[in-house]
Amino acid sequence: MPTLPRRRSSSFPDIRIGPRCSLTKNMKPATGWKAAETHMMDALFALLEKDPAWKSLDTALKEGRGPAAVFSCPEGCRLPLWGSMSRGKTGLIVTDTEAAALELYRQEKTYREDVQLFLCREMPLVHVQAASAQRRSMRLSVLSRLCLGMPSLIITHAGALMERLAPPEAFFSCLRSLRRGEEIPPRTLLKFLVDSGYERVDMLEGPGQCALRGDILDVFPPQREHPCRIEFYGDEIDQLRIFDESTQRSIEQTDSILLPPAFETPQTPALMKKALKALGEAAGFESQRESWEQGRPCLGADVLLPLLYKEACCLFDYLPKDALLFLTEPGRIADEGKAFSLSCMESVAGLLERGKGHPCQK
Repeated sequence: MPTLPRRRSSSFPDIRIGPRCSLTKNMKPATGWKAAETHMMDALFALLEKDPAWKSLDTALKEGRGPAAVFSCPEGCRLPLWGSMSRGKTGLIVTDTEAAALELYRQEKTYREDVQLFLCREMPLVHVQAASAQRRSMRLSVLSRLCLGMPSLIITHAGALMERLAPPEAFFSCLRSLRRGEEIPPRTLLKFLVDSGYERVDMLEGPGQCALRGDILDVFPPQREHPCRIEFYGDEIDQLRIFDESTQRSIEQTDSILLPPAFETPQTPALMKKALKALGEAAGFESQRESWEQGRPCLGADVLLPLLYKEACCLFDYLPKDALLFLTEPGRIADEGKAFSLSCMESVAGLLERGKGHPCQK
């Protein structure tokens, strides 16, 4: 796994992988490329990949001689370096803070269309009523792509890496990809969506909802800007259309659609029953208790994940074996991780002292 810290003692990068090698003057800061076309990015990557130092780094990583350290790498060089190194595979860029991750995401979009952003949930530990829909959408998109083995360049930060996730196999079991011409009974698909956390309604109003009317099933995946209309001919999917939920007008036809679970923490009936029993009368979890008593998955399950799953996982568990890991500032990332962990422990301790929260949140 490559480690990419930065040292300010020089104006050009110094790459170390076993025997020392240095990038040549061909690798200059890539300023002014933000508005470039895709073919220009390909040209830049092709230039990088001809550099002897780049080849040495790439070969060393492929042969398992990493981790590698790149020192004194200007910011203008880091972005094309990461983009070119991880083309055709999954790469994870880790920064120290959320602000740094957001800025990197904005810049890296220039170099790769499949760049993804994975931020903290931004959800309270108790009295969960709502959470950022945009963050939930981005997180679901990242987890879905990883489970399906789709190459991505993911940007995250220390705090998001430390949050617990459901096991990858549990998330994958609630993930469904549909194609035109596929056969599946409409009500079977509807049940699958409801079991995956989608709310059944008469008319779609927002993400995480589904509606069945005759041979038409409307579903609003959390990671998409607009919902999808699935038209059946018997049990065969005849048409897949993206449409505007406010005007009901079709936007475009598509041959396939990805349906991730409505929540990133899957909740089967058996798991909900087990978690409800373990939750007991703990204060601050009224919404979770009400939903689980009715057999419905809920948003607040994320903060009670240990009651549902014994195994504690994180984003690393979703990565493929050949994924590349890029650390921007290892020392700062470690410090930020310790600070995040300490802050969480203090918050939970304070809640328990006030008679709120649950010991599983420690």
